[in-house]
Amino acid sequence: MRLKWMGIQLHQFLNLLVLLGIAWYNGTLLYPFAAIVGLMLWSWVWERCFAALRGGYGGSVSALSTAVGVILMLYVSRFWIAPAVLWGALAQKHFLRPGGRHLFNPSNFAVIAALWLFPTSAAVVSAQLGSALVAAVLVSVLAMGILIRAKRWIVPPVFVLVYLLGAHLLLAGYDPTLTDEEILRRFASIAFLVFVFFMLTDPRTTPESPWGQALFAAAVALAAVGLDRLVGIRTQHPFEALFLISPIAAWGRMGTKGERIAWALGIVGALGFVWSIERHPPLYLGFPTV
Repeated sequence: MRLKWMGIQLHQFLNLLVLLGIAWYNGTLLYPFAAIVGLMLWSWVWERCFAALRGGYGGSVSALSTAVGVILMLYVSRFWIAPAVLWGALAQKHFLRPGGRHLFNPSNFAVIAALWLFPTSAAVVSAQLGSALVAAVLVSVLAMGILIRAKRWIVPPVFVLVYLLGAHLLLAGYDPTLTDEEILRRFASIAFLVFVFFMLTDPRTTPESPWGQALFAAAVALAAVGLDRLVGIRTQHPFEALFLISPIAAWGRMGTKGERIAWALGIVGALGFVWSIERHPPLYLGFPTV
């Protein structure tokens, strides 16, 4: 089983490296080469340290994928923020484990932590990978190869369909200035596709059954639409929606009283994080350098 999951994790990491190459080729990558290597090395070292502290296996390449996910999704005006939130993301992965699995996708946790702790210095970026159709097709093909192996292929189509339907009914139906074409533009962002294919489908934070996965994807989509409806469309809302729904989806793994307490704290904490982030106006960025 370990070799199987290592193979999937390595497959995912290599795909994310391809996406980094696309951003570098486009000339839109915000992070310099030295910063990318440094963040990946930082994540790998702390992955091994945390695993050793809890007596677990520390050779996973998933920490490298976590670092690349943060590089692709998060802009920081002060570089030290990136390793700080990566440290926190890896710590929760290893020590907040009700049911033997972490509550939050590590990359998504890092993004949310940065938005919460540093609202004027961190923001979700959606343009590093551009919006070319060829790149979008490449992302989709690379991702589906992993999702079929990991048995999570149902999550992206359910999320997209429910999001589009919910946005049409709850956003375009109430705001005459908002068209369906504007809603569809969100899917033109390659970074948004990376979220859908690589973060939303994390095998460790999604249900095992196909029906559970479909329900999970639908819940995240509706939560994202709900946030858009309440405060207006913001790039960060899908990330916040995943952060809110992930601990709820972990209910079936709760066995002991301590795990149920951790589950409840996870939900309350997620709500507090999102409420605090939404109190700050979003940052609208061009392409500043790190």
